[in-house]
Amino acid sequence: MSRAKPPLIFVRLACSDTIAHMTRPILLVVYFIAALMAAGQSDAVKIVSAEEATGHIVRRVEPTVPPIAKLAKVGGKVKLHIVISASGEVSSATFLSGPPLLLKAAIDAVKQWKFKPFLEGDAPVVVATDVELDFPAGMSDGESAVRKKYFSAEDECRSLVKSGQYAEAETACRHAVELSEGLPKDVVLERTEALSMLANSIYLQHRFSDAIPLYEKALELNKGYLKSDDADLATDYENLGRVYAAVGNPAKSDEMFGVAVATFRAAIQGLPSMYENYSRRLKRTLELYAQLKDAEGQTEAASALRKQAAEINPYGNPAAALPAMPPPTRILKDSGNSPPKTDTKLTCDTSDCTHGKFAVRKAAVLDYVSHVAFTPDSKLLLAARNQGALDIWDTSSWRKQASIDTGQDSLTALAISPDGMLAATGSHGNTVKVWNIQSGKLVVEFIAESTNRDEFLEYLAFNPDASLLATGGNFTKGLVLDLQTHRSVASLGGTKQVQFSSDGNQLVGATGHQVLVWDTKSWNVQKTLDDPEKNVTMISIDEANQRIAIAGWQKGVRILDLGTGQLVDAVPNVSTDALRFNYGWRNLVTGRGTLGIWSVPIAKMLCETPDLEISDIALSPDGKYIAANLRDTIGIWVTEALGECMNPR
Repeated sequence: MSRAKPPLIFVRLACSDTIAHMTRPILLVVYFIAALMAAGQSDAVKIVSAEEATGHIVRRVEPTVPPIAKLAKVGGKVKLHIVISASGEVSSATFLSGPPLLLKAAIDAVKQWKFKPFLEGDAPVVVATDVELDFPAGMSDGESAVRKKYFSAEDECRSLVKSGQYAEAETACRHAVELSEGLPKDVVLERTEALSMLANSIYLQHRFSDAIPLYEKALELNKGYLKSDDADLATDYENLGRVYAAVGNPAKSDEMFGVAVATFRAAIQGLPSMYENYSRRLKRTLELYAQLKDAEGQTEAASALRKQAAEINPYGNPAAALPAMPPPTRILKDSGNSPPKTDTKLTCDTSDCTHGKFAVRKAAVLDYVSHVAFTPDSKLLLAARNQGALDIWDTSSWRKQASIDTGQDSLTALAISPDGMLAATGSHGNTVKVWNIQSGKLVVEFIAESTNRDEFLEYLAFNPDASLLATGGNFTKGLVLDLQTHRSVASLGGTKQVQFSSDGNQLVGATGHQVLVWDTKSWNVQKTLDDPEKNVTMISIDEANQRIAIAGWQKGVRILDLGTGQLVDAVPNVSTDALRFNYGWRNLVTGRGTLGIWSVPIAKMLCETPDLEISDIALSPDGKYIAANLRDTIGIWVTEALGECMNPR
């Protein structure tokens, strides 16, 4: 398995008298800048042993002992339970045991780890495992400094190559290679990336012979670690194919390109779920190879390669069992008039770390859309952004009507009142603010003053008359907030998604293992609905038919009788971060990387998009639109245009 590494391609013309059959010699200068693709669609959480997980580690970042722990000479082992996404990223980490002073440092380190994806059959799956991190009582400052220096040098190297400052990049990249030698021997990714980036910087200065041994060393390191059908090996072979062509060794170039093409094809065959990514990379490789054949005067070979490239459709996976879902009808993109804000991090500002402050980093971060929601009359679409803006779009013209600067660090939750007048936004640190949508004015705010960045609100829900707001989130207690008295009137414990009944007499909440139903007069638990899978973080209620749909991080949606709690139906293969049904529950729309549309009666997916990094979706109450966050933009699908994706024959 490989990490996704899409290339940036630069084409230059230069004279060379080393390649035969060229009347006007053309040298194609291509380099690849490695980038991790965002996590694709996750599957069921499978428990793996610590030993198996260790065997999949590609990048391991060791923790840095916090200054206060050094002063206190606190060390030892911290045990965490981690969830590894289908793409090999650590999506969550939960503290199990160890010194509390070391908890944040352990989680910060583990969340930077990278794993080769775990497979179940052909498909990458989500897994969970327990890991232990060892903190020496006083790790040397030198050891910690090596890691910081390496990542700083690698970032500088990558930035200089990308900006075209190749001579300066060579110095930074060479320094990154030297520093990578001081990292643990099992850290392969950093070594090969540093070597490849150094080779790129030299290649782009037309010192082709000097680049060859660096590309070869990177290949040898990866061959000792990756499987023979790994797509990253194909990239290493292609790098060598390019440089051998540049030094006038067409036979060796042909050999390397041949292996690169064969390796890409094997990677596609071995992991059909990565078809789009791998086939796109294969197509580019064939097109590059064709240009080099043209430069050698081998026009027939070049034509044959172009024909192969033309036959590849990255969106037409032959192994796909589903019809492709049409692209969005329109894309809503922010005008970008607001200056980008800067990212933040939590730092201790006292010797005992009893409280903290948010310090500003210099680097700006992408202002992506985190949540979307329609007003009850479907006339407005609200979009919460991670830098704190709440954008308001008019659905009749699809123009942005207004944008509210919430002043919140990162918007992680959004809800609209039943009358469409108010919007509630939640953020890291459990801060809640309620806004008048029409005026954009702040109505009320609840400041939790939490300094724990792992605590954040995920779900908010208004009661029918918008006098109460219920909350649920990550590592935080759910609360019921009175919007008139500005007080908390009930504590719900560790709730996730919450929803009031239409008459306001009950509040229903997911608690991880079960669903609880509270009486809103006494706030006593009236009823408990057990989840057969013990995995419920999301709920959706159909009061007309007295049923509730529940889902969690693992696969599957269960539909229970709202009165008895008995399982009455299920859609077993669903993986989603949002649970949205259309009117009558004929269709279920899901979003976790891809956007999928399911038929509830037959429990089958009807259509699915490619991976668009979707994490939240909204269906307009009038049934006309589906909205989804696409990183920093919003995709809008008109349901009438979806045909059999919504209404199968």
